[in-house]
Amino acid sequence: MASETTKKSMPEKATKVMNKMVKKIHLQSKEEVEALVAQTEATLNALIAELKRRNEDEQHQSIEDLDIHLQEADTSFKRLRHFIAMALDQINK
Repeated sequence: MASETTKKSMPEKATKVMNKMVKKIHLQSKEEVEALVAQTEATLNALIAELKRRNEDEQHQSIEDLDIHLQEADTSFKRLRHFIAMALDQINK
């Protein structure tokens, strides 16, 4: 539950930070604003790369989990076939 609160408050925190920056930005020189834009773009690119990496990690983990599930399903199917064979054997006796 705490993580949901944190997730909801992050945009609010970012908005507050942005509002403070916007209020001060008119006091900065053009070069400072350009540097801030470059820094912001670099940060955004780093965040996008991190998000992409995490998504890829999740996909790889899902594929690995799928292999485990398929092995378990195969084992369950073998046990079911064995059970049916035993049941048919008992019926035929």
